[in-house]
Amino acid sequence: LQLQMVWHGGRLRISSIHRDRPEAIEEISMVVFALLQFENFSDSRWLGAGPPCRCRVRELMVGLDSLVTLVRKDQHVSEYHISGFAKLNQTSRRFLAICSVVIYIT
Repeated sequence: LQLQMVWHGGRLRISSIHRDRPEAIEEISMVVFALLQFENFSDSRWLGAGPPCRCRVRELMVGLDSLVTLVRKDQHVSEYHISGFAKLNQTSRRFLAICSVVIYIT
């Protein structure tokens, strides 16, 4: 909360009061990396779907879309795993949001 981070217009925005703080970059990096905790999803274990769905929602909230776009522009990065992100359409995103709340018992 102190950093007042928000993803807006394809960019991560931080409160201007942190502009001249040298340690701000490290703090921002720590927060973003803490939020990008990739968890496996198994469609055969629905009771365990809550944590991975909440993880995906968190990642989307901090700009995973833009990160994927940036990575896919790099010709030196393999498309093997990251190409699956294109399957995450609006219906899938809605499912993630609903599932992350409904299956909160896990």
